[in-house]
Formats: sequence, C-alpha cells, structure tokens
Amino acid sequence: MYANNMANLMDLLCPKPLKGSEEVRKLNINMDDKVIRGMTVVKDGEITWPPPANVTKTAAVPTENGEKKMTNEDKDSPIEKKPSVFSKRVFDLTTVGELCGLAFGAFFFGIVAAYAHITFVSQLLYFILAGFLGYYLIWSVEPALFSPLMST
Repeated sequence: MYANNMANLMDLLCPKPLKGSEEVRKLNINMDDKVIRGMTVVKDGEITWPPPANVTKTAAVPTENGEKKMTNEDKDSPIEKKPSVFSKRVFDLTTVGELCGLAFGAFFFGIVAAYAHITFVSQLLYFILAGFLGYYLIWSVEPALFSPLMST
C-alpha cells in the first residue's frame, strides 16, 4: 500500500510528457493541484503551510446533528446489490466467508503438518498467526487517522 501511494505521488510530482515529445519526466510542483498544495510546507524558501481553506474542505455537507445530508445523486442510486452468501453472519460472531477461510486454512495446515518437517510447520504457524494479527490490527484503525494521501 505504501509503495502504491509513493508511486502515485511520483506520478503527481513528475507527470508524463505528451506522446511523441522527446522530453523526460522532471519534477513539477504544481501548486494548483489540491493534493500537492495540501502537502507542501515550504516552496522556494517561503512557508506555504497551512494550506488555504478551499484546499482542505471536504465534500460532505454537515447538518446540525453531524450527519451527511442526502443529495439527489444519493437517492437515485443504482440497483441495490444483494448481499453475498459469504457475508451472512453465523451465530452473530463471524461471517460464512471467514469460516470457510478458516476451514480451508485448517485443512491446508493439517496436510502440511502431516508431511512436512516440524521446523517448517512451526514457522508456518507463526507466519499465519502474524498474518491474522496484522489483518485485524490494520483494519481496526479508523480511516480518519490516515492522511488523505494514505487513504487513496
């Protein structure tokens, strides 16, 4: 995710030249671009922080109780999607998809445990546990804690 964000940032800072031209990519700090303007602190020895309000404003229109107002575009949304079978909750604890993944993982780990060396099995177990831990830690972070650049 970080590498993707950095690649997108480099595409913003070093835009591709027009097709057919002999120019190479070069650094272009375009202060008219909202993303670049919002993250630039100093340019040409001049402090540009904080960015103007038109750069940092959000598209959501707050109401008195803090909820977003529904616009006509929101009301005329396309056909509602039918929820997947795998998204159905089981015993109000987990989804069917998570249970299927857990069953597949247990089956795979059982096959590996039966035929692999014990050192490999223990290292694989630690890797799987680290994957679950990382998944649940990362996805429990509120999106508001990420910067606008990280959330794209």
